[in-house]
Amino acid sequence: MLYREGMEEKLIISAIAALTLLPVGLYCWRNDAKRGGIFWLLLLAVVFVFAGWLLYRLQTGWQRGLSDTLYVCVAATSIFFTLTVHRLREGWRVASILFPYLFILCVLALLAPDGQAPQHAPNTPNTTIQIAGLSAISRWTVIHILSNVIAYATITMAAVAACAVLIQERFLKAKNAGPWSKRLPPVADSERIEVFCLATSEAVLLIGIISGMALQLGSSGSLLEFDHKTLLTIVAFAIVGLLLLARAKSGIRGRFVARFVLLSYLLITLGYPGVKWVTDVLLT
Repeated sequence: MLYREGMEEKLIISAIAALTLLPVGLYCWRNDAKRGGIFWLLLLAVVFVFAGWLLYRLQTGWQRGLSDTLYVCVAATSIFFTLTVHRLREGWRVASILFPYLFILCVLALLAPDGQAPQHAPNTPNTTIQIAGLSAISRWTVIHILSNVIAYATITMAAVAACAVLIQERFLKAKNAGPWSKRLPPVADSERIEVFCLATSEAVLLIGIISGMALQLGSSGSLLEFDHKTLLTIVAFAIVGLLLLARAKSGIRGRFVARFVLLSYLLITLGYPGVKWVTDVLLT
């Protein structure tokens, strides 16, 4: 009975959090939309609601199910967008496709099974910290979790910017500026967002790989366990690095880069929430 009530409470809170995403995306579709007071009010509402959702879910420890994983990814992406949108001149315009997409992820999360029980790692001397209601876990574990979440947020932003590039280039080729074209950043601005997010994700992925190696070394004595998650992450890291290097050396851009950004996003998705989907849906 208590478990059922807890599930209903989680469902209501999660649904409310998901609904806060829609006003931002809908506002950016308005003809008079601008990066002004209304935009920031709606955006900060999303951040505060999802920050509250995170605190609520962390009360019982780190949640490892597919539903919570998707919500954490949405929360991290929303927070990352809010923290960086002020330095990306036309970056706010990608909200017109970013937040509807994040809403779809939340709907999938609501439909997903609740997954595994919270995991509590053993307490070890001088290597533990406390995060809200989360049990004490090793610093390397916290770094690894945070790097995975932030990497997914940054690569999501890069993928959305890549979609904006593809859409704008299609309209330019057709010489027809449709409603999408007017509400998305110009190609040059979308590419700046893309590069900024790719560079951030590359740095965070490196931290994630190093922290994963440290955890693996402590648990098994080997540096790497070549499972599908590790391989997908390393391949995505290599692709992003090559894209950044190629852009710096030869200046490649446009659809070619955008397609590889989307490929990197697919690999990260398969390696992070994809693993949860396999364990929570296919293997149950």
